[in-house]
Amino acid sequence: MATVLGHPVRETDITPAILMSYKALFVAGKSYPGLKADPDGQTSGLVFENLSDQDVNKLIDFEGEKFSLIDVSVVCEKGQVLSTKVFSPNQSVILSEDQWGFSEWSTLHKQKFLSGVTRGKVFPDL
Repeated sequence: MATVLGHPVRETDITPAILMSYKALFVAGKSYPGLKADPDGQTSGLVFENLSDQDVNKLIDFEGEKFSLIDVSVVCEKGQVLSTKVFSPNQSVILSEDQWGFSEWSTLHKQKFLSGVTRGKVFPDL
C-alpha cells in the first residue's frame, strides 16, 4: 500500500476484516486477485481508514479502468460490521478458478509485483 500511496499507512488505520459472499480468485494469467460474488464465499482482507481523497485517487489510478469501487459490508475482528468499499473487476476481467491468498502471494509473487510498480502503475505482464 505504501508503494502506491507514496507514504506508509498508520497501523491504527488498518483493520483486519472478512468480506462475506465473495471469494478472491487469481485474475487469469496474473499474480493479483479479483473478487467474485459467491453466496458461500468469504475472503480475508484489510480495511484502510482515514485515507485522503488524494490517496483514494492514487488507488483508483493504480487499479485502472478494469476495476471499480463497490460498496460492501465487512465483519471486523471484534464482530462489528463496517460499511466500506472494495475494488471489483468489471466483466472484461477473466478470473481463474484458483483461490488467491495473501500469504501465498507474498511468498511467491510480491517481489516481482512490487518491482513492476512505478509511479502507481503495474506493468501489464505481472
